[in-house]
Amino acid sequence: VVFDKSNNLWVSNYGSTVTNGTVVEYTLSQLQNLASQPKPTPHGVISGLGQPVGLAFDSSGDLWVAESFDADLVEFTPSQLAASGSPTPVVTITSSSFNSPEFLAFDGSGNLWMSDGTSTADGTGSTGEIFEFTPAQLSTSGSRTPNLSLATSTLNFPLGIAFDGSGNLWVASGAYTLQEFAAADLAGKTSVIQPAAAVTISATTVTTSLSTTKSLNAPEGLGFDSSGNLWVANGNSDTYGSLAQFTPGQLTTTGNPSPTVFLDSNANGTNLN
Repeated sequence: VVFDKSNNLWVSNYGSTVTNGTVVEYTLSQLQNLASQPKPTPHGVISGLGQPVGLAFDSSGDLWVAESFDADLVEFTPSQLAASGSPTPVVTITSSSFNSPEFLAFDGSGNLWMSDGTSTADGTGSTGEIFEFTPAQLSTSGSRTPNLSLATSTLNFPLGIAFDGSGNLWVASGAYTLQEFAAADLAGKTSVIQPAAAVTISATTVTTSLSTTKSLNAPEGLGFDSSGNLWVANGNSDTYGSLAQFTPGQLTTTGNPSPTVFLDSNANGTNLN
């Protein structure tokens, strides 16, 4: 999920087959009226996508989509998003470096970062990499060699990525960890880099309404709020899934802090699944 500049919410739907994925929009008004209308019809729908996962808006308001099945990055303009339908992307980026694009994030310089949980081209013996593409590489369609590939022996199956307010990159890595890579280790680099993680947050035991579980259990989506808290979507926690929040103070040093907020599924799995 991602918000545009007007606070409309955009959601990627992976799809049950390889060509029926969609990206849908819910307006701010719809979000503000969920109490009275809890099942709104999407205001906009972009269809015909190859199993979309990650979404990110650039500074011009264009939406970038990581298509996992098609193994590409595609860009749609605001006018295309407003018209809905199945528009032809204005830019399509492919690469021999990645296999299954996952999550996206722009840094403060307009570079687009993308996780690939299955790539093995780095030579470290681990599975998965983080790739960076510069604004110049994104300006026209074509096959691109990433400007930078972040690959370390501890970076296994990376999914969610997010930048904090200091430009450090946080990655949901492996089954039970979060890793921070320092801005200084990323800036100005090219080719393949293998920096050590500056901070690693590991799972701890959390008591939930159903049982006990791990605070980090197949972490996927990441997002920072305006107070600098990091929210983590766990794909396999408390039977159905969970959301965990870590404060800025908890993210400064390696360890296994207990989440400040932990939202677990109810007994039927109807709210987080």
